[in-house]
Amino acid sequence: MDRGVRCDVNINDVTIAEKKYALYHISVKVIRTQDDFSEYRCERRFSDFIQFKKQVEYECQGELPYELPGRKLVWGRISNSCDPDVIEERRIKLRQFLTDLLNDSFETKWRNSEILAQFLNLPQGWYIRTSTEQKRSTTLGTANAGLDSNDFVDPSKWLNVLRESKSEFYNDGNDTRIVMKQRLVLDKLEQGLRVIERDELVSRMECERRRQLLITFKNDINDTVKSAYRNKADNGKDELFSTVHQTKFEEPKIGKGRKLGETSDTRGLDNTQLLQLHKDSINDQDQQLYKLHEIVQQQKNISMALNQELEAQNELLDMFHDETQASSNKLRSASRKAVRFNQGRK
Repeated sequence: MDRGVRCDVNINDVTIAEKKYALYHISVKVIRTQDDFSEYRCERRFSDFIQFKKQVEYECQGELPYELPGRKLVWGRISNSCDPDVIEERRIKLRQFLTDLLNDSFETKWRNSEILAQFLNLPQGWYIRTSTEQKRSTTLGTANAGLDSNDFVDPSKWLNVLRESKSEFYNDGNDTRIVMKQRLVLDKLEQGLRVIERDELVSRMECERRRQLLITFKNDINDTVKSAYRNKADNGKDELFSTVHQTKFEEPKIGKGRKLGETSDTRGLDNTQLLQLHKDSINDQDQQLYKLHEIVQQQKNISMALNQELEAQNELLDMFHDETQASSNKLRSASRKAVRFNQGRK
């Protein structure tokens, strides 16, 4: 948490929904300076908190050091979530749970979680101060081609900048000015990735994937520059021999043979065609990853919906058990009265 940034959490209102469960109205006030603050609101059930804790621990691969209020047992069964005493106890402990979680200045992976932002309706980067963003901009310097310095430290804009740079390079890679420009942009992207990794704005796996993309792009640029210098040197040598009128001779051609990793798809292609083939392969892989992400997201939504339905069914079963127990008590009382009435008549 940036120095001076703190969060005030309030749960002052609780409503009963359909006489089945309690809805806790949460207000989160993010205070950056005395005049710079934002407030966000949401409504959550107690079962939502339990599910949220499990998801965050699974995403961050660790156990949250803050405890949620437990479920109490009353006469061998789980207490009713609509009971006023249970609601008041949960309201106080849930507020303390969120306050400790949002103001944790030692462990930052909890507040960086996207699940936390979605759970409390917080925007991306809610914990970053404006002055910190300006400091990052000064550190990275002014970018070329009209790019804002914040584009290099924003996770989503970072990918857009890389995609546009690669497209411009592969289309006009023979222009020396374009090559030098992309090398400068590549340097800014590397600095921005270090900032993103340091602040844990994305997962470690995503940082590693982006680093591999940068390495591939840098190798392509270096190969293009080496090829240009080699062609320029060959042209200069030919001009020198023609100027002094020396006897020309042909240099022996050395067969390159088949390169390691050469396939039937790449055999016979020049550098530009190979770059285009590589670009198409990366695009295909990205599309497959996006489709896989959508499938996993759908499975996740189905699982969460099933879990919520099971929670609702459990609460209905608890209410049915209470009503059955009350009816049983009434029947026993009526039976005893009937027995006493019959004994009195005799």
